[in-house]
Amino acid sequence: MIPAGKFPEATSPAGRAMIEGNGFEQLEERIGQAISRIRELQSERDALRARVATLEQEQQELEEQIRQVRAESIPRNEYEEKKRAIEQRVESLLKRFGELDSLKDATTVEPVQAREQAAD
Repeated sequence: MIPAGKFPEATSPAGRAMIEGNGFEQLEERIGQAISRIRELQSERDALRARVATLEQEQQELEEQIRQVRAESIPRNEYEEKKRAIEQRVESLLKRFGELDSLKDATTVEPVQAREQAAD
């Protein structure tokens, strides 16, 4: 309540009506602002709900892709076993190539040595 001595115009019936009327205008303005804000928030909520639905759909699709990849993939231990077998075969082939090179060297060295000894 407004003290009677400080604001004499507030104590008169016309002054009170003016203050009360101004108070109603302020209240109406604040209610209007609140309604606008509520509409903005509702719109934002709706947009966020749509985004959540989209993301959930994408998540389901990705999870299905993961399931398919896992179903089509060989297990890791089987992969490692196959990798080791391939590595062993490659090493074996490299050793055999090394043997071929040493045989080649031996066959080319012997005739050269034989020719050198024959020339002496």
